[in-house]
Amino acid sequence: MIKSTYLRTAILFLLSLFFSLFRGKATRVAPNMTRVGVIYLTGNVGDMIFCTPIFRALKEAKPESEMYVIGRKRNADTLRYSPHVKEYIECPNSPYALWKILRGLKLQYAFILNPSTLELALFYLANVQAIATFSAPIASAETRTYRILKKLCIQIPFAAGENFATENLKLIAPLGIVSTDTRKHLYYSEEARIGIQNFLKEQNVVLGVNMVIALAPGAGTKIKQWPADRFAKLADHLYEKYHTPIFIVGGPGDKKEFEAMSQALNTETKVVSCLHHTIDELKAFMAQIDIVIANDSAPIYVAEAFDKATVTIVGPTDENEHPPKGVFDRVVKSKDRGVPALAASIANEQSNNSEDARSQIEKVTVLEVVDTADELIATLEKGR
Repeated sequence: MIKSTYLRTAILFLLSLFFSLFRGKATRVAPNMTRVGVIYLTGNVGDMIFCTPIFRALKEAKPESEMYVIGRKRNADTLRYSPHVKEYIECPNSPYALWKILRGLKLQYAFILNPSTLELALFYLANVQAIATFSAPIASAETRTYRILKKLCIQIPFAAGENFATENLKLIAPLGIVSTDTRKHLYYSEEARIGIQNFLKEQNVVLGVNMVIALAPGAGTKIKQWPADRFAKLADHLYEKYHTPIFIVGGPGDKKEFEAMSQALNTETKVVSCLHHTIDELKAFMAQIDIVIANDSAPIYVAEAFDKATVTIVGPTDENEHPPKGVFDRVVKSKDRGVPALAASIANEQSNNSEDARSQIEKVTVLEVVDTADELIATLEKGR
């Protein structure tokens, strides 16, 4: 994947300024635009999931459209099998190689999710007709070069404190596509479905009879993780009350949290790790469960994509920006948390304040999460 260096960014910035003397602004939108692209180099599965409402809205409004996504290798599996994405392209290591790919795609419209000079310059130099980009809520989130280059593009105001999926959908509004549908959309293989059903049978779980409960003690951003020993107490309670195995979901990077949680469990509590599952298998598994209880992290949004019940434990993040808000979705936060330390409106100013962020997640008690989970599970059982 491309490493953004000062020299590379400076060269692409200067080339863009020179090219602008001949091509002008990338703001010319036409009704027949169907070849659309995005560069999103996040390594976070949850961040990519938040883009899926855009892909769906585009395909529904323009069935003939072709959506090209350039990203990291890891997220290829996140979007695999999606009928809304024409092609997922693993980002090469060279800016020149990526520029050649973009030129070959002959994109008519592109959008930028991060304030990246490198990404914006590459789209511009690839002669994409119209480029939409966010204007950040606070100036410190953008570099000087980005602030200059975005003047050559369609600028979309980003509203901090609003749902990120809602904000992302604004990036295709210039195409005449207006949507407020923030549902996430993921797909998995038939092979994964069969494999997960066999896995559940091995655990003596009968779908539709047993309450299938998943916990996710990890998170991509470690600072917002609820303590592992509290997840253990939650698992103890759930196993004792519902007499069903508690499944642990996440990725390979969550092994440390799972080990810490395991050490704090009661000896009779049965937990089953799913951390060895691939992303394809994780999607298939989450489509089978009843409820997931997790930090503000990817498993919540995988579950949301399959209309599953969720309990999101929120500390330093803004509960208005990420967690789903459906009939079977709950958020648990401390009543005296105060202003969330990692909210989008202040994250660039306070994200290094680890003491504040840890304090806010540690204020959430086991009892608060247990009560919320029991209430939601009782609601689910009534509907069976």
